[in-house]
Amino acid sequence: MLEVLSAFYGPIGNTKQKTDVTAQVRQRISADKQGISLLVSPSGIGVTDKNPGTPKELTVRYSINGQEMTETFRDGNTFSANVPGPAPKSITRQALSLYGMVWSQAFSALFVFLAALSVGMAFNLGSYVLNPIVWVVVAIILPYGAFWAIPVILILMRIFSSQDFILPMGGPR
Repeated sequence: MLEVLSAFYGPIGNTKQKTDVTAQVRQRISADKQGISLLVSPSGIGVTDKNPGTPKELTVRYSINGQEMTETFRDGNTFSANVPGPAPKSITRQALSLYGMVWSQAFSALFVFLAALSVGMAFNLGSYVLNPIVWVVVAIILPYGAFWAIPVILILMRIFSSQDFILPMGGPR
């Protein structure tokens, strides 16, 4: 929460001629008490100029979430202060979040790699049996099934269709 503790406006370096403008500056704080942005000038603060032509400054003492600060701004500058956003995650949570993100990306990359491998293998090996396009469609529909099924089917077909697989009675000659 932002809170203005005190604010004084007047000629530079002359503390006796400065006017207490705490109430006027407090009115400029946002409704949610999270920030302020104020052009330093008599009209920006909402006071009359008692010393026209004399350079002036605004000294503000304020606190953000209990931490006090004092700043001085000259005419024409902008005094702005904002409450920081929510506290960052703890180191452990950040590490776990990063770890999970890395694994998620790794699994996504692995999935894409296996799917591409399935499609490529289906196209190359599918030309031995049927049309390669049939195997590509199978690989796209069932990427992991095609990844394992195509080689197994092709090997089995090769084994069982081979003439040299069946040995004549009595062994090789």
